[in-house]
Amino acid sequence: MLRSLRSPAHCILATCLACAAVLVAGQVPPAAAGERPTKIERQITVAGKMIDEMLVDSPNFLVSGREPTDGFEIEDMGALFVFEASLTGPEWDSEHGSHSWFWPWKKHNRVFVINRGHKREILMDGDQIVIKDGDVHISDGGKLRKLDDSEWDTMDEKTYRERELETYERAKAELVDALLDCGDMLTALPPGQTVRIEARLREIELPGDREVRRLTVRAKSDDLRSYSDGRLSETDMRARVEIKES
Repeated sequence: MLRSLRSPAHCILATCLACAAVLVAGQVPPAAAGERPTKIERQITVAGKMIDEMLVDSPNFLVSGREPTDGFEIEDMGALFVFEASLTGPEWDSEHGSHSWFWPWKKHNRVFVINRGHKREILMDGDQIVIKDGDVHISDGGKLRKLDDSEWDTMDEKTYRERELETYERAKAELVDALLDCGDMLTALPPGQTVRIEARLREIELPGDREVRRLTVRAKSDDLRSYSDGRLSETDMRARVEIKES
């Protein structure tokens, strides 16, 4: 049995096959009216909020909304947390955090990095970028508007993919950190079960024409509990974390 711990309007159904999680669009029926959440359900909700906070504050992940994580209890298997995200652009503005990010647009083996920053919002979805006389223009309401120098930059695709890889590796480390933090939150998970956090990624292009659309970190609940109790060192715990990319 799989139960979502979010409202039906928010949830994405995650169905687990043996040894692998397969996400299926849909909704999970809510608990019966007046039914009291179990201890593990309450703990999964708390852990999901912790992951939400990490994602919203992350300099590496871009998520939609302040509660992007869906938490699930999978009977006889453990806890699963799922979210959708992009990576921050190759020129992430650390000073202004999530208020400034850059959108890449490719042409002639160059990556034009367009600033969607705090000074002036540029709505890129469905808009057109035009390179004319060495300048970059955006189609704004049917008219071309020239972007000033602070709104764009350019780099070769190799550099772009290398920077994307650096961001991806930092994002992966954040996910492992969040997994380790779950150890003292999910105490009601029975021995032998697992905790997984799965990121469904968009527009991730890495060196060597490598693309990643799904990143999953997984650990046994017993190991996480031992780490939380101090019976397992951080080095040993990290060595036991399984990372899967697809």
